[in-house]
Amino acid sequence: GLGIELLELAGGRDDGIGITIVSGVTPGGNAEKAGILPGDSIASVTVYDSVSSSGSSSFEVVEETMSRVKDCEARDFDNTIDALANFPGE
Repeated sequence: GLGIELLELAGGRDDGIGITIVSGVTPGGNAEKAGILPGDSIASVTVYDSVSSSGSSSFEVVEETMSRVKDCEARDFDNTIDALANFPGE
């Protein structure tokens, strides 16, 4: 998991807009390793995918890194959880 606890400070609107912050971080978890601290707000999440393939010769390896971004800024608790849990695949 991500190793974070979230707290909604403002929400309840029909449009899903709100303020959700990190209220706790699991020691040794992924969030702590990424430098996330209690009180932080998650504006977006970026996932990096690295793909290795053979180049034009048998000795050449080409590595390509692609990124995908999911916006989480100004979302209420439910929509923040939804954005984090349902990150789009390829």
